[in-house]
Amino acid sequence: MNNDANSCTLPLEDIMPFMIAAVGSRNQSDANQSYLLYRWPVKHIQIDIIEYLNFAFSTTELDNNLEKCVNSSFTDDINQRFSASCTFTIESKMYSFIIVLDNKKFENSPFILEQIYDFTYLMACTSKYHIIHSIPIFNVTPILRGFLLDYGTFVISSLDSPLIDKQLTFPLPFPHDFLAKCLTSHLQTQMTTVITSSFEVKSKQMAHFLSYFLLPNQKTFSSDKIFDVPLQGFFIQCIQPPTSVTTPQISSNAQHQKIKMPLEELIQFQRPWTYINIDSMTVIQCPSIESQKMYRSQYRHSILFAFDADHNEINKRLTSIFSRYKPNIDVGTSEWAIKAIKVLEDAPSQMKNFVGEQKTTEIMEKAVTMISLVNGILENTAAVFIDPVQLKEIGRIISVTDKEELQMVSSVSQLFDKSMFRKTEAKRRDMLIQMMNSV
Repeated sequence: MNNDANSCTLPLEDIMPFMIAAVGSRNQSDANQSYLLYRWPVKHIQIDIIEYLNFAFSTTELDNNLEKCVNSSFTDDINQRFSASCTFTIESKMYSFIIVLDNKKFENSPFILEQIYDFTYLMACTSKYHIIHSIPIFNVTPILRGFLLDYGTFVISSLDSPLIDKQLTFPLPFPHDFLAKCLTSHLQTQMTTVITSSFEVKSKQMAHFLSYFLLPNQKTFSSDKIFDVPLQGFFIQCIQPPTSVTTPQISSNAQHQKIKMPLEELIQFQRPWTYINIDSMTVIQCPSIESQKMYRSQYRHSILFAFDADHNEINKRLTSIFSRYKPNIDVGTSEWAIKAIKVLEDAPSQMKNFVGEQKTTEIMEKAVTMISLVNGILENTAAVFIDPVQLKEIGRIISVTDKEELQMVSSVSQLFDKSMFRKTEAKRRDMLIQMMNSV
């Protein structure tokens, strides 16, 4: 996972002033099975591993499947350290992996916490494997540091180098229909967009254009820094054009070309994603929100946690996964996006940020109204999900003009209510397409 060129060059203690990572048994008398895997700063800190682990056990429900991470804050003598822990069992004995961080930098930062929970889960799985197979537990430490460098890059970039508002000169050097397609897909994938171009200035221009259509806290977790590969956690980010011959490729029927994409990084994203290649003027989306979750889970368990698999077996599994993981290359353009770009272009320079905020708020309000209408219909009809006719009526009420805008609103609504997918797209994988075609 770690990419040296991408990794944060600052010492980890400069990113997070305090951290420990530990794994151990719940049995206090079993002290020889409680291990401090990592800590900094090393000097002048007295750490009672059992104290931390007992705190983790007292605040974490048992989860044999390692799917739940629970967080809480230490107080008083432990100076409000933030903790995330994941508990698991081996032969009826309970263990916990816990990570403890300085609380001040992470409070009220849900997107950073999301990454910390994911990291905790990964390291709990790794620790469990080492314990089961009697592999020295301290072999986990270099793996842990490798993951930390990747997560550290995201943390330091988002905390210290967020995407700053920048006045763009219009018209931009992109065709209007391409801009509209980029904006449509950007909103259809919950504002999570990866941009690449051979010309860095074009990547940055696209990043700043799309940043007009972000929520304030999403701007904090966006960057126009050019990374080598996509990093989890960002909303808008820019990367170098993929060049490796091992990069998975997908076919574009419309353009009759092979498109190199960093699919192995994109499949690990927790949110849906848009991939914009400015050089080829292509816009590609993940298959669907639920498909992204499903294939992400498959990748993690088949590849990341395949500690016993050799190189050939890993390649075989990768081939199998990517033969089924089909990004959407037929991205539509919404009338809403075309009009929004026109309004933005016509606005005075000092008003463009305000116009972008207003247009983004417009989609947010439609999404919240959609949630209310869907819940109201389900309560009144005792139905399990909304059918296409009802969805069409909801679209009319909230003034949606086409199926692409409806998909934008539906996707954004899931930022506020994750059950919206089940309520509006249940039963079949292609339900969303059928519903959108009813508009």
